Amino acid sequence: MHIFLKNRAFRQLTVNEWVSSFGDTIFYLAFINYVSSYAFAPLAIFLISLSETIPQVLQLFTGVIADFQKNRISKYISILFIKVLLYSGVALLLTSTDFSLFSVFFICSMNLISDTIGFLAGYMLTPIYIRLINDDMTEAMGFRQSTSSIVRLIGNLSGGVFLGLLSISTLAFVNVLTFLFAFLGSLLIRNRLKKEEEKIEVLPYVGMSSFFQHLKESMKLLMTMEDVMVLLWILSISQAVLMMVEPVSAILLIKHPFMGLSTGQSLAILIMISLLHVILGGLLSGFLSKKISIRLNIYWSLLMEFLIVIGFLRGSFLLILLGSAGDALSAGVLSPRLQAMIFGIIPEELMGSVQSSINVINLLIPAVLSLALVFLATSAGLEVVAYALIILLLIAVYLVHQMKNLPNQEEV
Repeated sequence: MHIFLKNRAFRQLTVNEWVSSFGDTIFYLAFINYVSSYAFAPLAIFLISLSETIPQVLQLFTGVIADFQKNRISKYISILFIKVLLYSGVALLLTSTDFSLFSVFFICSMNLISDTIGFLAGYMLTPIYIRLINDDMTEAMGFRQSTSSIVRLIGNLSGGVFLGLLSISTLAFVNVLTFLFAFLGSLLIRNRLKKEEEKIEVLPYVGMSSFFQHLKESMKLLMTMEDVMVLLWILSISQAVLMMVEPVSAILLIKHPFMGLSTGQSLAILIMISLLHVILGGLLSGFLSKKISIRLNIYWSLLMEFLIVIGFLRGSFLLILLGSAGDALSAGVLSPRLQAMIFGIIPEELMGSVQSSINVINLLIPAVLSLALVFLATSAGLEVVAYALIILLLIAVYLVHQMKNLPNQEEV
């Protein structure tokens, strides 16, 4: 909170993110709800998912492209304006034409373009953003993570209300206004951002050879960061556990209902408790970074995941709730600290590509692991998936124990 009050540029960027994220969330919910009543709903939902997934996979390349960019702030602000135009086109389409499968293709295409250039804008801004929060990096990232989660929560709750009050076209215009707010807000701090941009060295771009050479150097650097790679594997295991808790708990709740509640109600409690504890952890991360080490933080997370496994073995949803709450709290505390640690050792000229590589790893490995665990649960039963989890967690404990260069709390 302290950095939010004292750092004007950080405050404006954070508020921009809140507002645009809120608009994006409510429009996404409205769009999904709207297409569900049409005969082509399955195809439409697939296209929506595809338009959300492709930009995440393309991060690896947008991150590399970002590292070669000059005049970053001007381009960043131009991208924000392009996003306003893209979603204005969506709003006009919904207002002036009958909804059809073509409408879905058009909206998904606009979303795909918007998210792709949005990642590019984010990676261009990253080294400038890191310079802005350098003295309070852990606190800033924890605050940003927690408040973003709060905004998504409010957006989801508000979206349910707005669906019954406003049309899809009206919500599309609301979304446009939120992106317009972010664009205008960035204009207010443009000069401050440009001052930091002037301190950044940008590598010269000499064609595709330099593109792939840069990507190769970034991946090579990431591979040489042994402790970072080990941390990514440990975090991937933890993220996979968090991702599979909900579907596997649904299987458990069919045979073991929780306090007379329906499966949906019980899962809603699980989701809310986990989200609230992630938010709390992020808010506390700056304070707790001075009290406990990263190693202890990771051990606590793994202990909570063992508690979730015991819940699966005993058929106890209460233990799963307790373990998920503790794990989410630990994740909320740990994530900003690890981001601060990693950004502290990545050279500015490689920041976009290394960051995008890390994001792709964090996306793919947990997704594959969680899908495999859910498949085990549905095909072989909860006991088998529990024992598989125990093996993964023991590997994670061993990896943490072997790490020699984790910083202490005072070094973060």
